[in-house]
Amino acid sequence: MTEKVREIPPRERAGVPPTLDVSPLERYKDPVKPIASLRGTVQLALAIGGLAAACGGGTPPPVAKASAAEKSIAFRPRPGVEVVDCPLKSGDCASTGPEACEAACGDGDMAACVALAEWHKKPPNEGGKPERGMELLRMTCGKGFAWGCLTLAQQKEATTDDRARIEARLAETCGRDPMCGCWMYGSGLSFDPRTEVRGIETLGEACARGAQTACDELEILVEICERDQARGGFCGRLREAQRLRPPAPPPPQWSQAPLPAALAGCFRVRAPGGPREPEGFGVGTLYCFTEGQAFMKPVGAPWDAWPARWSSTSEGIVFRNEAAREMMELRKETPEILLQRGGFSAWLERLAGPEAEAALAETAALPALEEACARASRCVSALPYGYDGLMPETLRECLATEKGAREMIEGERGKEAAEKACR
Repeated sequence: MTEKVREIPPRERAGVPPTLDVSPLERYKDPVKPIASLRGTVQLALAIGGLAAACGGGTPPPVAKASAAEKSIAFRPRPGVEVVDCPLKSGDCASTGPEACEAACGDGDMAACVALAEWHKKPPNEGGKPERGMELLRMTCGKGFAWGCLTLAQQKEATTDDRARIEARLAETCGRDPMCGCWMYGSGLSFDPRTEVRGIETLGEACARGAQTACDELEILVEICERDQARGGFCGRLREAQRLRPPAPPPPQWSQAPLPAALAGCFRVRAPGGPREPEGFGVGTLYCFTEGQAFMKPVGAPWDAWPARWSSTSEGIVFRNEAAREMMELRKETPEILLQRGGFSAWLERLAGPEAEAALAETAALPALEEACARASRCVSALPYGYDGLMPETLRECLATEKGAREMIEGERGKEAAEKACR
């Protein structure tokens, strides 16, 4: 069949597809648009604030300003220029059906041909024909349709010849349209490792001339580079331009360390670190810390105990208990100690004189933690119906678990069997 080619209007010849009224965010939400899926993921996360929430929120540190010699990469339009959002959509065969796109493409509608090529990215069992899609993109780009060239640029199957054709056609588009045409040119170059640095420069020029879409794409590339600090290519150029924030310092390295004398002994909660006061953080709660155990006595409640294995960073400022499932940190804050545990914090003041002696005597009189938990373990292992829960770690939990298991064994097999099982 002879291919019909309709007369392409001047605006479309410059690479501007018929469907124009689409916000920039739509392009980034849809992985088939000519921004790679990784770029789309970053932009969408930024738009909904998800990254800040996942990392604890807060305002990121300011990006260093580029020097006068490095201002060739513009990240915002020059003052006084007209700002435009470049068109971002070429059509959608998913809603109209591939048959309608095929017919429109056969009539010479280049935008429909690109949309059909994107539809053919589907797996073969869903009707997609990747080879047909590449043929369509090569055809549209060869005829000078910029959107086809830009879509072809992001395909990993694009060959060296394809890249040369993409560059030539998009350079022509940039010559006709210094804003959106040059955005397409820079974006297309950025998908080729051999031209990606030049692509960054071209995007900066288009951004400076008023193509807001080029500015948006540069911001996306900055986010990508900040998450892959070892990456070269265009990331190296952005780094030279001082557009990337410095990498975050490596996390502290923890190693086992003895509990220092400043953190050993008994303390009282003087003030909670927040408005909520769960058990263990109410004013007056007592704590005692030793090399191998931590003790806590809330106001009006008995003492509890759990194992402690302390570690610290090389600075020796923070000591963390790594023995129990619930993490605890102690920070020496002269003249007080900051306790952080289970997402809460409190200020501790050291007990002295008779109060300290009484607290130490009470903790020394408690049942041995290891023995109590070992007995609880023996009891639950003898339960008639088994035990699928986590074994307790604190003194109160171990004593309560032993009591409950004993009662169940006594109910099934008698008191003597329970005594024997838990001994």
